[in-house]
Amino acid sequence: MVLGLTGGIGSGKSTVAQLFVLLGWKHFNSDQAAKALYFEPNIKNKVKALLGEDSYHSNGQLNKAYISSKVFSDPALLKALNALLHPAVKEKFEAFCRKHKNALILKESALLFEAGAEQSLDKIAVVLAPEELRIQRVMERDQLNREQVLGRLKNQMSQEEKMKKADVVIMNDGKQSLIEQVIKTHEALIKSSKN
Repeated sequence: MVLGLTGGIGSGKSTVAQLFVLLGWKHFNSDQAAKALYFEPNIKNKVKALLGEDSYHSNGQLNKAYISSKVFSDPALLKALNALLHPAVKEKFEAFCRKHKNALILKESALLFEAGAEQSLDKIAVVLAPEELRIQRVMERDQLNREQVLGRLKNQMSQEEKMKKADVVIMNDGKQSLIEQVIKTHEALIKSSKN
């Protein structure tokens, strides 16, 4: 069973993913895999060619602020960067699946639909949260101002669109129990995989 887990920025995907891990799921984090790719020589050279030498600090670290300022203000650049990273993340995920052949696999990805990754999944769960709550979470977590967060939200598929494409909806609004929702989802998926 391979479950895709997605949701917009600040929805609480990572928290939900950790609950699935506690229930025995093997967790593949697409966003972390993409971050690691920036340091592979082949990808690093392509990123520099696309966005410029300033994409990396002189100490070799990724210049996230610079990259964000470039791609979140230019949809064509964002698309080109994703075209570099998404196929490589897909390869990493396929290797992960081979390594964990008969396990319950959870693929966490902010851009699951945008990357066209839904074909390789058995089911998809989307984590939803009220927009204002998401904005506050991201401002606190990433030390961004409201306009910067809104710019990132604008570059993601809307929650409504994600909801239409998902098999399961998990509401992370601080009112409903995440644990209960995840356990219920886990049990339903186990049952459906046996049928």
